[in-house]
Amino acid sequence: MPQSSNQHYYYIRLIVELFFFMETPRRPCTYSFGENGTTAIVSPSGRLLRITQHFPGHPCGYCVDHSSILRPYAVVDRITPFLSSINDPDHTIGFFPDQEWLGSGAEGISVEMKDYRWPFFKVNRSTGPVDIQYFVSEGVIHQTFTFENGLPDMALRTNMLIRELEFSTNENSFNNAGFEDYYSTQPLGDHRCIQRVHGNVVLFIAAYVENIAVVFKKNDGTGNESNDSETYHVDLSGAKYPNSLSITFVYALELFMANSPHHMPTRFLLDNPPTKRAFLNLDMQKERPFTAESSLDGCLRLNLEHILSVCSIPVYPDAESNDDPAIAFTCGDVDDHRVATAASFSYMAERIRKLLKGHLKWLFEEDYRDLASDPSCPHIWVNGKEILNWKDSEYFPPASLVDAPFHLIKAGDFFEYDQGKTWKVPQSAGIAFQTWIKELDPKNKLGSYAFPRNMDDPTHSFYLTDHVLIWRAIKAAESLGLKSCLFVDITPEATREGDKGGQSSKKPEQRHYSSTKIQNQILKRFTAENPVSKKRMLSVSRSPGHIRFLLRTKDTSLFHAMDCGFFDKPGISSTADEWHNKIDIWKNLIDCQRLHDDNDDISWDEPVRFALSVAIAQKGRCINSLPPQEMLKRAITVLMDSSWDNGLFPGQLDVNGEPAIYNEELIRDKYWSNTFEVPFTLWKFMQSSAKAPTTDPSQQHKSTPVTTQDPEF
Repeated sequence: MPQSSNQHYYYIRLIVELFFFMETPRRPCTYSFGENGTTAIVSPSGRLLRITQHFPGHPCGYCVDHSSILRPYAVVDRITPFLSSINDPDHTIGFFPDQEWLGSGAEGISVEMKDYRWPFFKVNRSTGPVDIQYFVSEGVIHQTFTFENGLPDMALRTNMLIRELEFSTNENSFNNAGFEDYYSTQPLGDHRCIQRVHGNVVLFIAAYVENIAVVFKKNDGTGNESNDSETYHVDLSGAKYPNSLSITFVYALELFMANSPHHMPTRFLLDNPPTKRAFLNLDMQKERPFTAESSLDGCLRLNLEHILSVCSIPVYPDAESNDDPAIAFTCGDVDDHRVATAASFSYMAERIRKLLKGHLKWLFEEDYRDLASDPSCPHIWVNGKEILNWKDSEYFPPASLVDAPFHLIKAGDFFEYDQGKTWKVPQSAGIAFQTWIKELDPKNKLGSYAFPRNMDDPTHSFYLTDHVLIWRAIKAAESLGLKSCLFVDITPEATREGDKGGQSSKKPEQRHYSSTKIQNQILKRFTAENPVSKKRMLSVSRSPGHIRFLLRTKDTSLFHAMDCGFFDKPGISSTADEWHNKIDIWKNLIDCQRLHDDNDDISWDEPVRFALSVAIAQKGRCINSLPPQEMLKRAITVLMDSSWDNGLFPGQLDVNGEPAIYNEELIRDKYWSNTFEVPFTLWKFMQSSAKAPTTDPSQQHKSTPVTTQDPEF
């Protein structure tokens, strides 16, 4: 699926930060894994639920779905039944033991993520355990079963559906095709391979025991393809194997040219079985911990690996390209790899660097996202191209003021850590910044560096976090050496028209954007007196009729800005107390949070707000009546208790504090943004065991008055 810029930013920041650098309850969840654009989802019991594959030169990928799952266009009606049916034994697209055999003696299932990446299931049975291991190699899904008491009946119903992950239109003939006319299933290679065909996309399935391809037999009495009960079984009748054996099923999704013959992939040949994965089995505890909380540390490692393995999709301009791929970041395969705009182990170092460099390539090169041509487009395919006609659809949120800044900040952040060692700033980055400034300047109200969120609203509203992110993007340009790109020509049109007839003595007028100028204007224009405390402080939003001092859920970015020095007092160096050199209007804003009734955490239903409270508590401040350390413990407990067994955090909680999925398509991007912002915030503010000293608000310096005379502020 395409990506929202803020979602994109948070997991980019997570893996950039990690590069340098409480037990959870059991609840049913899916487990995603992948490599190089091939991903899969398995159920809590180890059943294969979905396979996804991206192909060079195509805007989006393809997937294999169970027949009960609706096509990608039906966003909410697709994801809801998918997640609600994960415990259904009939919901599977892969081979699996007979349910009666498996269920009669099963005593429980345990799950482990090998190398924090590959799902490994152990089904405990009274007659002996069954192990199920998944991994991906060279575009092939491997599913290995190990039995101690012989092979049970293993069957597969072939009525699965192959879909293009195109969700922008309901008029997709490929996805709307029915079984009767567009699907076929045939055995190949003396019945040692099954191919499921839909158009030019083919799913191949084979199986091996001791590196020898096994034979499949079709269920007797099966009719034509329109009868969706066609079933294949593993046939070991002609071979003798010990009771204790392993059988590996392999699945590969291939795309062929129109009218070309379908053939098994070369890495899938029956006389040369795919190589078994050699797991690293590294002792991660020997690596630098991300946080002192051991279970939280494990959660963050799982989140990192999910981003690197599942959410990172290599993108090539065409099938013939031999260059290193660009990298698109998506929300993952549960929601069809929607592109969203919003880690350090020694063996991962090169992998992370390559991924981040690939993403910057995806952002700036003309073949992909090409920020220089349209920095603010929020809805794009995995290949970086704009989703056509998104502005005409009610299901796509409008462009945001901070879509472009989120992307541009990523370049500055990586360059800050890399220091130009492996990534050179491309010329297109300067063009992208200049294009963005030209887009931004018409929203610069009265030339005062105040940017309303929506210029078309009759009453303009201004948000502190929006302005801080713009400031950070400007800082990124300056750190990249692109300061000369931060200006616009504001010469009056009449003057320019008059100059066409001859040389003019007047110099063109320009408006320059600098981080210092914008910072000063933000601090000036967002300062107001709080009518309750009678103290002057920053506001988080302003409009002619309303000033807000209660931090919003998305205001965690303000604490990242704090670490970047945005709220520092000029000329005062930092000390062990990180609040020592912060301006009073910022400290007053944070200290007034505990006075707001809306900060009662009992009513919170967004995990990202608990993450915000972690950031505030780790800074030694109170978000509500609870002391910082008590709120910290409370927030971590809620977040860990609401996380799934796969280590991922939900984007929303229900009334009982349980993880919930979105129920409206328009909040889909926000939901996935939250799922990535939570782990980033936790790592960012939990990595240090040192706690910021708490200062009694009554002992703080008096605020310095700042005048604000603009009526609209």
